Amino acid sequence: MKEIIFVASFLSPPKKPLLYFSKCLPIKTVSSLPHSKLFHKALFLGSNASPELIELFQSTLRRLSEKLIKKRLNTILSLKFDVKVSGLPAGYIQAKSDKLVSLEKVNDFYYSFKKFHRRSNRRTFKC
Repeated sequence: MKEIIFVASFLSPPKKPLLYFSKCLPIKTVSSLPHSKLFHKALFLGSNASPELIELFQSTLRRLSEKLIKKRLNTILSLKFDVKVSGLPAGYIQAKSDKLVSLEKVNDFYYSFKKFHRRSNRRTFKC
């Protein structure tokens, strides 16, 4: 194996308040409301999200059951980050305007891999 590449990933729960809030909402019902695109941009996708990305997000939600969505949110909330350093090379491709996975959560990977780099906006940052 040459390298592990992570995309939109996290080792500990990202934005716990947002996850708790999302867990309490009937997400599929909210997604069917008239201004749900604004809701998705503000909470999950970022203000620069394209109409195509929003539609992809909404179509994905429509295919998932409410029960499965809640189960996934519970799984994310239950993550416990325990630093274990790996010698494997790893990289992280980070979105320009990531609303869910903050730089702090990306740094969890920095602490877990001796050879780690982060890519954003076509630039590579060696850590």
